[in-house]
Amino acid sequence: MSTPPLDRTRRHRFLSVDFVTARTLEECRDCLLHCQHLAGQSLSLQDDNSFSIQRTVEGDEPAEVRFWGTLETVPRGTWVWGTVIQAAEAGRRGTMFVVFGAAILIALVVDALLRGTPSQALVWGLLLVALGIAVFLTWRRRYRYALQIITWMYDTLYVSPERT
Repeated sequence: MSTPPLDRTRRHRFLSVDFVTARTLEECRDCLLHCQHLAGQSLSLQDDNSFSIQRTVEGDEPAEVRFWGTLETVPRGTWVWGTVIQAAEAGRRGTMFVVFGAAILIALVVDALLRGTPSQALVWGLLLVALGIAVFLTWRRRYRYALQIITWMYDTLYVSPERT
């Protein structure tokens, strides 16, 4: 079973890592424990070679990004794979708020149009657009922090077979 070469253009597609590094399992474990971490990042490495990374980013609104991964020995080195996971509770609450708010605003726009008050429909429509922009900016911020963890994983652990 051969592993395809690392395609760095696809590496962020699903906010996950999946590559084989020329490092040994012990080198990967040591590097995870002792390499320079991102600010606000903590790592937990288990005996079964699974690990989790939690990163809290302070700012206007503190953001938390979590990554879960594992290391496995393969003939060419170590297979590193994992993905960014989100806190389920916060994600569900936020999603429900957005869906509920958007549904109410859409109902208000339709109601205003049916009553023949386009100015009121415009106001509700602008509020709906503002909600959409706020959701997009929040998603983009979390996505950016998740990409930082993914990039850190590649920069920290990936070594091509030619470099060994």
